[in-house]
Amino acid sequence: MGGTIGWEVRSVKGIAWACAVLVLPLPALAADAEKGEAHEKHWSYQGALSPAHWSEVAPTCGIGKHQSPVALHVQAAKSGGAAPALAFSYGRVLAEETDNGHTIQVNVPTGNFITLGETRYELQQFHFHTPSEHTIDGKPAPMEVHFVHRGPDGKLAVVGVLLRKEGAESRYASLLSSLPKAGTIKTVEVDLPALLPKDPAHFVYSGSLTTPPCSEDVQWLVMLAPQDVTPAEVETFRARYPKNARPVQPLQGRTVQLAR
Repeated sequence: MGGTIGWEVRSVKGIAWACAVLVLPLPALAADAEKGEAHEKHWSYQGALSPAHWSEVAPTCGIGKHQSPVALHVQAAKSGGAAPALAFSYGRVLAEETDNGHTIQVNVPTGNFITLGETRYELQQFHFHTPSEHTIDGKPAPMEVHFVHRGPDGKLAVVGVLLRKEGAESRYASLLSSLPKAGTIKTVEVDLPALLPKDPAHFVYSGSLTTPPCSEDVQWLVMLAPQDVTPAEVETFRARYPKNARPVQPLQGRTVQLAR
């Protein structure tokens, strides 16, 4: 595509521990972000409160035209165009890992961000789904992690990384090998750059939160290359959350770009 994709990973010295993200973690009922009336209403992934009924909790989940996740296809994605350059500025941090009732979420301190073109988006938190919510060329992965960032105007940019069940070692071991008990917070040291694939290729599309309130105008960046986790880590997560993924949603004429 036109332009160069920046792939910058910087070490951030020192940790701003007394920050708003850690003192005031994101609301427990939002796996992908915060605000919206749906946070005061219950929803689930099973039964009468499953994704098929989320429109009863938040109407946008049913009537929205730019919903996520979606099925991604390498050949169908447009190469080239005006997708803004993506650059990561992540470091090693002390983070808070918690069970928020719908997933395992990791809240991070300020100072870690991405830039899309000239816009900086601060990393707020990341969390996990099984199986993956996005599919690539028709195939889901065993898990997916979403890195949720907030821009200066309050809009969100979410980086998705599919996690495949391979190998004996995992960069996610400190997070997935032993999960925090419900209602507790686990302090964990996280090497954020190590959680990302080295290949910068990624899909770009406009979508929504993948949980109620399903708010739209979310910039999605889904990495093409997966990361490895161990079979034991996948099973540990599934023992807590057997299935916490929304089915893929119609594209409704949206354009998906593949930035390399």
